Amino acid sequence: MAQGLDATAAWTLSIDDIERIATGATLLGAGGGGDPYISLLAARQMYEAGGRKATVISLDQLADDALVLCVAGFGAPTVMKERLFEPAHVLHALRALETHIGQKADALIAAEMGGGNALYPVLAAAECGLPIVDGDGMGRAFPELQMTSFSIGGVAAAPFAMTDEHLNTVICNAKPDKRAEAFARITCMEMGLSSSLAAYPMTGEAAKRVVIRDTMTLSLKLGQIISAARQAASPIDHLVNAIRTEAPTSEAVRLFDGKVVDVYRSTERGFAVGWFELAPVSSNGSGARIEFQNEYLALTVDQRPRALAPDLICVVDAETAEPVPTPDVRFGQRLSVLGLACDQTFKTEHALSVVGPRAFGLHYDYKPLAELSRAK
Repeated sequence: MAQGLDATAAWTLSIDDIERIATGATLLGAGGGGDPYISLLAARQMYEAGGRKATVISLDQLADDALVLCVAGFGAPTVMKERLFEPAHVLHALRALETHIGQKADALIAAEMGGGNALYPVLAAAECGLPIVDGDGMGRAFPELQMTSFSIGGVAAAPFAMTDEHLNTVICNAKPDKRAEAFARITCMEMGLSSSLAAYPMTGEAAKRVVIRDTMTLSLKLGQIISAARQAASPIDHLVNAIRTEAPTSEAVRLFDGKVVDVYRSTERGFAVGWFELAPVSSNGSGARIEFQNEYLALTVDQRPRALAPDLICVVDAETAEPVPTPDVRFGQRLSVLGLACDQTFKTEHALSVVGPRAFGLHYDYKPLAELSRAK
């Protein structure tokens, strides 16, 4: 095991912390990242049984020669919401990857900061006694394997291991990461569109270069803000104002308030894809349309973009400020749409070729959230 993990500075997660992280990460997931409900049940059961508690460390506590592995759920959110998940599944994928590369992990990290996927490393880390790095590869959720700061920074996804609920396991060495995504997607489809993934083996030195920092901490803060917003007289106003003052790096913008009047959702090519339309709260004004591929990708009003990936389009319940993932959008819901600025990592020309609107087949060039808001 690599030296240099400062255990005295680790932050031990309480079950309340985990619940707040799940809520905050569901907001950051921008509609995707998986439903945290089953993962939360597993965490509660683990803690109530007196098992080990998960700990979080900062990137700077990693030794440069530490081995960091990424664990996540991989599939279509609409399917994963209905499939059972156990910590043993992701632990099996982790052990399979360790065996393949011939080295034990020193720390785990989330692939993305989505609701369910923020908790996969928490469960695996508690099971095997490893720390979790405070960070991830997206600062939000994206649908494809190569859409990470890891890949963009030159850290390969492969070799990676994938496991289904029957512990059928596949090891893949495909490169580049766009090709690895194609193999992973086909494998996931054979696994019923719900699988556990262990990927992106990297050193501590590489992690310090490519990881988006402190996103577990940010998720906890956002979860606390949402919890307080539920009790506020005006939940959405409270949510937006609190994000601006308590988590100012997120640059919250209130984009649209409306009622769902039409929804189209389909599972295609291993993704949950579709759109929904919102009518304005007042009888005046134009309606809005949100397109998604696992995550919300584009908000348009009068066919003009108001927010575009990689910036975060976050849909919340208008009465509770609770984030609403793509599988949970229903006809008649009253929703508010917020925009949060993405990490600067994703605003370079190279990054936008991987995670910008045109990477998803949308016919828009990316413009920052603040610029589109001013254009309104």
